[in-house]
Amino acid sequence: MICHIPKKISGAFIILFCLGVAGTQAQSQKMFTSLPSSQTGVTFRNDVIETGDIYYFKYQHIYNGSGVAVGDINNDGLPDLYFSSTLGQNKLYLNLGNMKFKDITDQAGVAGGSLQMTTGVNMVDINNDGFLDLMVCKSNPLDNNTGKKFFL
Repeated sequence: MICHIPKKISGAFIILFCLGVAGTQAQSQKMFTSLPSSQTGVTFRNDVIETGDIYYFKYQHIYNGSGVAVGDINNDGLPDLYFSSTLGQNKLYLNLGNMKFKDITDQAGVAGGSLQMTTGVNMVDINNDGFLDLMVCKSNPLDNNTGKKFFL
């Protein structure tokens, strides 16, 4: 028995079938692989914990995230990582190659203060010396229980 399908329907069916096959193939291919911190050396976490003084209705942007900047800070051809923390200490990781990183935050002196919320970060050569500079954005001075506002 032969079934007759009108040309308009068969053309639409073929297009939908091809899209379905392409979508299935795209879903089966992994684009990224999660690597454990024990392998990479990257242990940064941006934990936001609300307290009696720091909470969403007082600081509306607390959950917007803080940011990550990727750039070659020592011009060795490997992309290094700088993670900024909303309320905690920032971290700078030097790329050693083969997806291994070394925490050089203290050595570089770029942990940042916790008197303000960090809202973003970027790497750019501001002074045109051939090396990337860190630009860390801060917002909402925190009271620090002294009644005074602090600015970095």
